Amino acid sequence: MVALANLKTVVAFFILFPLIYCRPSKTMNENENTSITEKSPTNLTKDVEKPKYPLFVSFYSIGEGINTEALEKFESFLSDFLKRNKLDNFGEEKIYWGREGEVDYCIRFTNVSQSICTDFINQAKILMSKYQHVTIKEKNECVHKR
Repeated sequence: MVALANLKTVVAFFILFPLIYCRPSKTMNENENTSITEKSPTNLTKDVEKPKYPLFVSFYSIGEGINTEALEKFESFLSDFLKRNKLDNFGEEKIYWGREGEVDYCIRFTNVSQSICTDFINQAKILMSKYQHVTIKEKNECVHKR
């Protein structure tokens, strides 16, 4: 009988405690009835759009290092292409980001004609399609840039 009385007390405590002590600190009247979705967009943080690069090439690893042969071929191709077209650079950024030599090339193609850009992109896609662990994308953000 005593155990049943104690059980009733415990159950009553667990029912009444949240009702008494877990009330909102402020009650809303009818004039304050606004929801979060009704707030103006000026109070929300705007996402800053990251710039898109005409060409993004990433050499990544899956636990055994990057494909160094592919990286060497791409760097050689980049250097040769610049020399052939008598250019100093494309506005390329080389970003190291991993523990196993991972690197991204984010290329802007600054001060270069559209035909040269298109030619480079097409040749780079063909060259890199032969290799594994290489991602090549057009009009992409520079993912690992800090």
